[in-house]
Amino acid sequence: LLANDCTGAVLLNRLGMRFMTPTVNLYFPNLLEFLLFADKIAEYSKLPLEEYSQRKHPWPFGVLHGSEGDVVVGLMHYRSFVEGKAKWEMRSDRILLDRIVVVLNLYKLPELEILNRFKRLKCRKLLITYPEFMSTYDREINAACPNVLVIDGSAERCNAPHYSGCLGKRWIDTVDYLGFFCNLDRNATGKSR
Repeated sequence: LLANDCTGAVLLNRLGMRFMTPTVNLYFPNLLEFLLFADKIAEYSKLPLEEYSQRKHPWPFGVLHGSEGDVVVGLMHYRSFVEGKAKWEMRSDRILLDRIVVVLNLYKLPELEILNRFKRLKCRKLLITYPEFMSTYDREINAACPNVLVIDGSAERCNAPHYSGCLGKRWIDTVDYLGFFCNLDRNATGKSR
């Protein structure tokens, strides 16, 4: 499961699955770079993660220098680059290239180029978005990916790890993500796995 933010870690944790992806406890600040990483995962997952210097955020960053461009990764839940790199390398070695699911969590209206790039990915994919984005981009989003999970996070712009409401529930607690993932797998393979 490759995700552009912490959503992947939360989903895998709730499913009781091992973290077999390097995209845990981090985020990709550039969605096009994330989609390049996902598209060329066989190459990019084998590249050395190098330290990337920046001053905007207090957490470390890394960069992958691939044949089709650089991919910058924000290691926001790690205390140091060394710690983030060690986890990245350990989890990159676990990737099952024939079982990739790409999760794109959108917090704002995407550029059409992002949706088009997402559509071209040759793997199972899941786009998570909000109701008002669907009403604005309905045709574009559905054309990019028939597997769209719409969440009711519009009031607080919550994502999987965030809580909202007086009951302290996460949107992940109110969505049948397990059923959605099983259906995603059936649609891709023609059978349940």
